Amino acid sequence: MLVEAIAQAQQRQMELNSVQAQLNALVVKAPYSGRVRRIRWLEQFGGQVKVEIALQVTTASPSKD
Repeated sequence: MLVEAIAQAQQRQMELNSVQAQLNALVVKAPYSGRVRRIRWLEQFGGQVKVEIALQVTTASPSKD
């Protein structure tokens, strides 16, 4: 039983490491310059997460990039 629990924990850790690597590779480009002030988790389903991101905008118009 303990061996199974350790194996499950190791499997979960591998899954978390995989998700962390995917998150580290994720780049989101906003149309405005600024800082992320808050991330609110709205829902999670399957392998997707829906979030609301609040920005503190430093320019009044969309960036040209």
